[in-house]
Amino acid sequence: MQKKIPKVTISLLVYNGEKFLQKRIESFLNQTFQDFELIISDNCSEDNTQSICEKYAQKDERIQYVRQKQNIGMFANHIFVSLAAKGELLALAAHDDIWTDDYLEKHVKMLENNKSFIGSMNRIKNYGPYGNQFQIKSKDSKFMVFYKKLRRYFRSHDFTNSIIGETYEERARAFLRGSSIRPIFGVYRTREYQKVMNELSFVSNWDYVIVFKLLRYGNIGLIDEILLQYYTGSSGAQGIIKYYKTGIIKFHSIFFPNLDLTKFCAKSFGIKFFIKNLDYFLFLNLSGFLPVILSITRSIKSKIMD
Repeated sequence: MQKKIPKVTISLLVYNGEKFLQKRIESFLNQTFQDFELIISDNCSEDNTQSICEKYAQKDERIQYVRQKQNIGMFANHIFVSLAAKGELLALAAHDDIWTDDYLEKHVKMLENNKSFIGSMNRIKNYGPYGNQFQIKSKDSKFMVFYKKLRRYFRSHDFTNSIIGETYEERARAFLRGSSIRPIFGVYRTREYQKVMNELSFVSNWDYVIVFKLLRYGNIGLIDEILLQYYTGSSGAQGIIKYYKTGIIKFHSIFFPNLDLTKFCAKSFGIKFFIKNLDYFLFLNLSGFLPVILSITRSIKSKIMD
């Protein structure tokens, strides 16, 4: 008997996720919308991730657990799990984020009611140790106040509106101006998403580039509710330096992590689009440059003090 194709594929990326994983999988199983498969791609974890996943896979036939033989990086792992999806819709998930119980139900309804939409996003709230790292304090210098305001503006976890436009350029501009640090964590139509993944090569802003490419196929709707809590558990500047040391990104991406995105937009939409949004691209690259300089300065200061 042929296995029924699910409406939704949940693709879960995980690496050393034992702290969050059990609660995360339970949140999937408690969804009000139950017609899904869950594909877990374990990026060669070194903790108890494997045993936790295997336990759940044995209990529920909708769960498929795959362990990579070596750590292939988040980008390659994302491609792997996305291309393995069989459902009509693809829900992208991280092991340390939190969904509301009606997350899938509301996204499925959004896409069923709006056939021209290629995807559906929702409002996001952050939690974790770095959730308030850009909060302005009375002791902050004028430079630090400026820095935090800039970072808060360009590292928003939220969207202001749906990404809608009659042309590809209009949709791209709407996304650029209302962008989020977690742009891909929504629900998308699987066939178009897989087309994008098959043509994609690594750039430092690959998650943004995926959404830009998806906008060729249609609009992205916004559910005006907080349905996802995003875990702010690491420092972006430290992560970028680590990526360079391991050969994932090139040297220029340390200081200008948004340069690849800028080049992609200039090439894809032309010089006219680039000039129209020049103010944004300048500030976008500045916002990526400042935290790295700040991190390096603090590191040098710490060594001198020691």
